[in-house]
Amino acid sequence: RYTTLWFQAEKTGAYQVFCTEYCGAAHSAMLAKMHVVPVPEFETWLQESDEGLTLAQRGEKLSNSKGCVACHSTDGNVKVGPTWKGLSGLTGHEMANGEKVTVDDNYLRDSILNPNSQIVKGYSAGVMPAFQGQLTEEQLTALIEYIKTLK
Repeated sequence: RYTTLWFQAEKTGAYQVFCTEYCGAAHSAMLAKMHVVPVPEFETWLQESDEGLTLAQRGEKLSNSKGCVACHSTDGNVKVGPTWKGLSGLTGHEMANGEKVTVDDNYLRDSILNPNSQIVKGYSAGVMPAFQGQLTEEQLTALIEYIKTLK
């Protein structure tokens, strides 16, 4: 069962919250912290929060914050790296070694984590940094979902 509570916070700080409904085992361990912050700090947190965003929207936000859009366009224009527009699902995507691949989730994942393993024809190795160990699994999935929306 879900319940809702509303109140007006009058003093900033961190407060311990205790569950007041007996709802099962380990009831006494159901603790939370509530942080009351000034309005400008809350507004900043709200803008930076991913809450309420779809996975693809999180990916778009991440592509901006990680600088992906500096090299990869989303509108079909060529930049330092291949455009993301229409990339997902593309068949016959030609690599520098002449191999032709299908751009699926695995290809995108490998290209983000280890970009030098698959160089697209017309582009140079070593330009894109590897993101292995720099992204969480959720962030990686979000980026891929975003790229898939760019038809």
